[in-house]
Amino acid sequence: MHRRLAILPAVFLAAGCTLAAAAPASAVAPQPLTIAIDDNGAHARRLEHYVAGKRIAIDAAAPADVDAVSVSITDPDGRLQTLPLARATAGHFAGTVTLPETGAYEFQLATTAAGQATPTEPFSVDVEAQSDTAWLVGLAVGGVTFFLFGGVGFFALRRMTLA
Repeated sequence: MHRRLAILPAVFLAAGCTLAAAAPASAVAPQPLTIAIDDNGAHARRLEHYVAGKRIAIDAAAPADVDAVSVSITDPDGRLQTLPLARATAGHFAGTVTLPETGAYEFQLATTAAGQATPTEPFSVDVEAQSDTAWLVGLAVGGVTFFLFGGVGFFALRRMTLA
């Protein structure tokens, strides 16, 4: 009876760790892309590499007189898509985009103030393929947890005297 009580929590914990590591992609926070727009252009604070197929959250800070901001994205094959960003808070515009292919994408923002559209200089964003190591991490965490709790339970049972 004592063995079952010692092993059962270890099995549940190992299964939980493995399932947590294999969480769906929708539960993962989007990758950030923060852009500050001023009189000198757009200054992007971006990740070194983005993952293909995962959402990118764009946050653009613009001067107070800007009415609208849009982003034009040119993919590695030369196709262009334009995304209007929604006003999030005072001076901030936000939107999300998913870049499906690997390669270098070119981003260019355009601000609209008093009916006048002003484009910024383009900047590059690198997108890489998704790494397939999540299952390995989940297996390692689950295995270590299982053996840790199983070992502790085994030694605890060995020290107990049977009545």
